[in-house]
Amino acid sequence: MATEFTTTLFSHSNSIDFPNTTHLLSPSSTNEEYIQVTHDEILSLLRLRKESANKQSAEEFFNKGLAYLLSLRNENPVECHFFCNKELSEIATEMLHLFGLQVPDESFEVFKKILKGMLEKCLECVKNYHKNKRELLER
Repeated sequence: MATEFTTTLFSHSNSIDFPNTTHLLSPSSTNEEYIQVTHDEILSLLRLRKESANKQSAEEFFNKGLAYLLSLRNENPVECHFFCNKELSEIATEMLHLFGLQVPDESFEVFKKILKGMLEKCLECVKNYHKNKRELLER
């Protein structure tokens, strides 16, 4: 899936000023149709994902949420930490469900590499990752 990243840069803190907007190319469009995704929309998709067993809402959340996180990371690779930031941590934690799937996906492979790098370099990310993962498994 081709993606153009246009998000607002942010600092490594717990108080990010959202909504950031990410422009994604529609995966089903040959005309490179752009879809705008805001932070609030991702959170709304996350709520739907948690409240429903609907496969379509889960797929939409995982596709757009993954692209959103990767776009934020692409804009600011040094300062963007998925698990240090409370605003992103909830989204990133839900993405951990993707580790249980056997379907290879290029975007998810990128996410795994980024996550590995974060966990190798940031103690706060490691602490929050393990706390959130434990809570996820208890759900």
